[in-house]
Amino acid sequence: CKLCWSVTFSVFLMILAIESIILVPSALNFQRNELMRLEERAIGVVESALRFGHSPQQPFSPQQRIDPLVYETPILGISVRRLTGEMLARAGDAEFPDLPLNAEAMSHRNAVRRRSADDQRYDIAWATAVNGDPLLVTVRTDSAHVNAAVLGFVLRIAGLVAMIVAVVTAGTMFVLYRSVLNPILKLRRSMLAAAAKPGQAHDF
Repeated sequence: CKLCWSVTFSVFLMILAIESIILVPSALNFQRNELMRLEERAIGVVESALRFGHSPQQPFSPQQRIDPLVYETPILGISVRRLTGEMLARAGDAEFPDLPLNAEAMSHRNAVRRRSADDQRYDIAWATAVNGDPLLVTVRTDSAHVNAAVLGFVLRIAGLVAMIVAVVTAGTMFVLYRSVLNPILKLRRSMLAAAAKPGQAHDF
């Protein structure tokens, strides 16, 4: 029945449109959460390396503390400097010439963040202190895996949407068949039978 197919197709398009509209902000939110997890891990690792095991009686020497991080974590580069700009230590890809830094306004909760145009790197800068010595830490992390994670999320949601659309569409067709198409077919058969035997029309 043309009407049944028209109604079913309209339901299909409506569900698909609604789920697609919901999917876009969901994917963006998932991407933000993945970057936030990457940021929290990087900050936690660097803060631990700089703070733990350091004696206040000894000169602060961060170089040997940050060197292993470049090889053992997703961190690609680190720089540690004083608020005056004096470089104390650097390791890996630690060039951040165009990253806007305002040490007085930065903290763990108000860090400067930037993702590269190719989505392969994620830079973070924040102000901290070790034994009362204010420092500015800048970190470059490998964020290439975030796009793959977002793609996996989108594919999972798309599969779920496809299942929902298929079930709802099949259910709509079944309901329309039982409530609309089947009665119409029965009426048609009765009318044809009555037309074939006008004398017994009341029996159909």
